[in-house]
Parts: sequence; structure tokens; C-alpha cells
Amino acid sequence: MAVPEDSPFAATWAAYEVNGLAGDLAALEFGMEMERRIYRLYREAAAQTKDTLGRRAYEFLMEENRHFKLLQEAHSFLSDNKHRWDDWEHPFFEG
Repeated sequence: MAVPEDSPFAATWAAYEVNGLAGDLAALEFGMEMERRIYRLYREAAAQTKDTLGRRAYEFLMEENRHFKLLQEAHSFLSDNKHRWDDWEHPFFEG
């Protein structure tokens, strides 16, 4: 799938096609970079729009950070394999 050169994602998509996302950490890093770029895109659109409702919609979208947080936590979990739990998965002790 080709992405137009004027797309804000062209450089990242080109890297994706070249590197093939070797490994899970690379895939998560790619996802986090996409989330950062989308955030900047919304911020620029909010600054440029003259419509109040449109600006508020972009500002609302900028507040949605669950995707980034999930990707970041998964990346942290996989890259720090000394801990097998995170904020959601607490340790389970049997005795």
C-alpha cells in the first residue's frame, strides 16, 4: 500500500516498508510514533481551524491517549522482562 508523499505519515510508512518491523518492540515503537504524529496533526488542525466546534473536536481527540498508553505499557512490559506484571496485572501469589 502506497502512502502519498505529502502525507504526514510518508516517512514513517517508508521506514515500515524498508525495515519490515522486525520484532514486537519495533511494531510497538512504530505504533507509538504513529500516535505521536496523529497527536501533532490534531494539534495543528485545532490551531488552524476557525470553527469553534471543529477546534473543540480536535482538542477532544488530542485528549484521547489510551492507545498510546497501551502501546507504551506493552513496550515497557516486553523490554523489561524482569517484571511479569504491570499496573493492570498484579502479581499472583499462591501459598
